[in-house]
Amino acid sequence: MMRRTGLPLLLGVALLAVGAPRLAGQAAPAATPEPVLKITRPKSATPAAAPAATPAPAARRKPAPPPPPKPALRADDPDVKELLESIEATMQQGDPSVLEGAFDVAAVYDAAMRGTSASPAVTRQFREQKWTSGVPAVAADLKQNGGTYRLLRVRTGVGGRPEAVFRRIGEQAGVNYFVYALARTAAGVRIVDGLTLNYGEWLTQSLRRRWSAVVAVDKGRASAEWVAMGEFGAEAERITALQAQGQFAEALAALEAAPAALHTNRDVLIWRLALASRVGVENMQRALQAFEKQYPGEPVVDMYLLDVQIAANQHDAALATLDRLAAAVGGDPYLDVMASDLLYQKGDLPASKAKAAQAAVDEPTLVNPWYVLLVVSLKEADHAATVEALMALEVRFGKSIADLATLPEYAGFVRTAEYAGWLRGRAIRVGGDVQEPRRLADAKPVYPPQAKKAKVKGEVALEALITPQGEVLDAQVVRSIPLLDQAAIETVKKWRYAPTLLNGSAVPVILAVTVNFK
Repeated sequence: MMRRTGLPLLLGVALLAVGAPRLAGQAAPAATPEPVLKITRPKSATPAAAPAATPAPAARRKPAPPPPPKPALRADDPDVKELLESIEATMQQGDPSVLEGAFDVAAVYDAAMRGTSASPAVTRQFREQKWTSGVPAVAADLKQNGGTYRLLRVRTGVGGRPEAVFRRIGEQAGVNYFVYALARTAAGVRIVDGLTLNYGEWLTQSLRRRWSAVVAVDKGRASAEWVAMGEFGAEAERITALQAQGQFAEALAALEAAPAALHTNRDVLIWRLALASRVGVENMQRALQAFEKQYPGEPVVDMYLLDVQIAANQHDAALATLDRLAAAVGGDPYLDVMASDLLYQKGDLPASKAKAAQAAVDEPTLVNPWYVLLVVSLKEADHAATVEALMALEVRFGKSIADLATLPEYAGFVRTAEYAGWLRGRAIRVGGDVQEPRRLADAKPVYPPQAKKAKVKGEVALEALITPQGEVLDAQVVRSIPLLDQAAIETVKKWRYAPTLLNGSAVPVILAVTVNFK
């Protein structure tokens, strides 16, 4: 919320403070935080400079050459790279200081207020108002709930200025995109404008809407919307409190009951979308219709529309929505993973697998493609691909793998040689701190007739692979008696053991055993 004593309440969810929508079934946005950044300006005007000396007559002096133009800031400028890498690293750690400090707030206000004017007192008051960047809220969520804050690309934007596109993925915050316009100032490379995709309006545009309303009031032409904002101020505070308490349905109902003059206000419409995303699909549909009526064709609609389409199993429509979102941000492997998931649900396994595999190549640090590749491999009974996906999840990304033998969807896989090989690769050898499991069921060896006839006897040494349930899944001979090896393997596979526990969890183990043929 943006407010300042002496001015009517400027109702709205600040640009960078809106939570992300629930794309692909993820959690919806957290409550809008309180303003955190106060911009102050000098109360007195800057003293005028002393008059310059009288120049010599034009006929007696050579005109000074114009100053050389400042080179435009390029996307590949080393200073741009340094700033953006620092933003990515610190935000990933939950530290908002670098990103917050990178905003050139004066430049943002200059651009928003250019070409219009009000009285000096009102101008000063507007520029001194508190405004919410939302950066601390994003950083706090990263620190508390985890997730990623990643620089996707630096592109050339309006007027040739570089624009950095960041992606935020979080368990609680869903997915969202942040675009920062950059320029070189006296203080170095700074952010001079910003856009959050699920708000859909540049920060300077948002401030300019508010400034235009302030100018109109200063000139005695307050709009009905402005008057309604002032009257709705106390109720807006109550709605914010309900939202912070997780009472989203109550907050939404109160917001929908706002004065009619506010029903076309962009901030109110965005706020309604954020609340509706936490309440239900029908509420979201109505909120989307209200927004589209005022602002048709904006990417912000797609950010919320996708959840509605997924809930209704509108796979083709959702895929088209993802294509539009990808075009808006310049492409993103995470959106490709979402598309691969939709293709899987649609039943197009080859397309799903191809999309996920390409996403894994395009962004090797992204774990999500491997979940899709795993479910596709199970559906196709591609056991080698299942092993590859499991190993990627466990080894590369450190994910904990459950006991697959207890999961129905893995029933076919756990009966394969590929499963045995995968389990053997992660099994723990008995010895040291890992004690030998207790044998619960025994079986005596059956002497092969051929070996008995040849009077062959002795001990066959084996390594038994024991599952977390204590079953012998496989056995490999390490000291052979050729006529007795197969009989030894069949004997060991009938044995049963108590599960081996490590840190309280049952684990597969490799145990050295012998079978004695007398």
